[in-house]
Amino acid sequence: LINGNDEAVNNLLNKMQKISRDKGYTVYTPEFTKGIIYAMENEGTKAEESLRKALQNDPDNKDIMGTLAWCLAKFNVNLDEAEQLLAKSQPKETDNLGSSYVKGLISMNRGNLEEALATLQQVKDKSSIWNYKICSTITKIESSLANQNAK
Repeated sequence: LINGNDEAVNNLLNKMQKISRDKGYTVYTPEFTKGIIYAMENEGTKAEESLRKALQNDPDNKDIMGTLAWCLAKFNVNLDEAEQLLAKSQPKETDNLGSSYVKGLISMNRGNLEEALATLQQVKDKSSIWNYKICSTITKIESSLANQNAK
């Protein structure tokens, strides 16, 4: 994907979609999948563009809304929009680990480090899946708090 061969990527994504569809799994569009891959490769602008295209094509898709919110929070852009998308992406009575993680990132990027730390610590305590990413983010926040307290 990163080498710019979009035709090869699209062919691969189409094959993955067919396999997923044949097995009864949720099938995501190539734009959505590319957005996730770009985000994981720290290509924030490309990730945002792909996810926005995916959302434009399916404006009520809550998975895309939540993923775009994560992307915006991950790259510290449009945090108000990230919050709005996050709120739209799930029922108000629901608070899943993914949305809590995004809320923690938003708090961190806004400088609300204590709030971010508390939120992400709760996510870490409830999940073993994201442990490395959460722990590295928590360590970053703790370091920032230590630096603030040292001043």
